[in-house]
Amino acid sequence: MESFDELIAQKMGQKQTTVPKDVEMKSPQDDERAEDEAAAEQAKKLKNLAAKVEDFVEGQGDLEGALFEE
Repeated sequence: MESFDELIAQKMGQKQTTVPKDVEMKSPQDDERAEDEAAAEQAKKLKNLAAKVEDFVEGQGDLEGALFEE
């Protein structure tokens, strides 16, 4: 079944460009969700980096360099 806009365009003789039916349309909510997920992933990476830096700064060392528990 054709959409109303496509029917009007046919009757008016205008060429209507349509998106193929197998192409998924993204809504603004999908874009926001993707941005939120990307921001959450970046925040997770930054927290991980901060924890590693904190462990390094609080670690013990000597003239040879840093000492780790490993």
